[in-house]
Amino acid sequence: MRNGSNGGQHVQEDRFDAVRSCLRTARPFSDLDPAIIEHLVHRSRSKDLPQGHAVFRESDACLDLHILAHGQIRCYRANQDGRELVIRTIQRPNEVFCLAAMFAHNGHLFTAQTTVPTRLFYFPVAIVKDLARTHSSVAMALLLVATEQTSSLMDLAENLALKKVVARVAMVLRQMALLDGKRNGTEFLLDRSRCRVEALASNVGTVRVHMARSLNQLARMGAIKINRRNIIVRDIGLLDQIARDCPGDRL
Repeated sequence: MRNGSNGGQHVQEDRFDAVRSCLRTARPFSDLDPAIIEHLVHRSRSKDLPQGHAVFRESDACLDLHILAHGQIRCYRANQDGRELVIRTIQRPNEVFCLAAMFAHNGHLFTAQTTVPTRLFYFPVAIVKDLARTHSSVAMALLLVATEQTSSLMDLAENLALKKVVARVAMVLRQMALLDGKRNGTEFLLDRSRCRVEALASNVGTVRVHMARSLNQLARMGAIKINRRNIIVRDIGLLDQIARDCPGDRL
């Protein structure tokens, strides 16, 4: 029993070390007093989730503040017909998400679902709010990051309203190339198994047929090349130009 108890203690200490390291680099916590970080460390929890697991659903009450340890999470909204619009993809370790929902009265703004096996650290919202009430530095840090995340949602709404599909596709492909693309000289290779037309369409808020047309249009313009295995970004500067210079009708 004693050995089992010691083993459990070591597991907890390892988790505390991982959370502590995470908080030291995760905004909005990275600049906080070490005593506050330690307070959060000892009230943290972790969970390991399989692919396809719903972390929370749209309009659920926000009970916990989540930080990505590793993995990937797709955040989306769905209309009455079941059509999904991806709001953002969370894949950067130590990224804090759902801050805006923490201050909202109507719960989470989107559904969050794992796309690969994922580990999360989380803290009860009540504890974080108590810290914000008693420590102005915590309140200011939370407010700053929550404002940035809300601004990102507003940018998305503007892009959906004002940019053509081809411009939104160019923007998404450019981001994917810089984050996940395999560099080959001046080109970037994107694995088509990770760039399915249906998933890309959901990312840019359109349907499959318009997505396919936009990819073909970008290929004709010389920005990309498509084969059976890859989408090849041939000119990332051209993608950036198309993303910036194609306002107009959504379709």
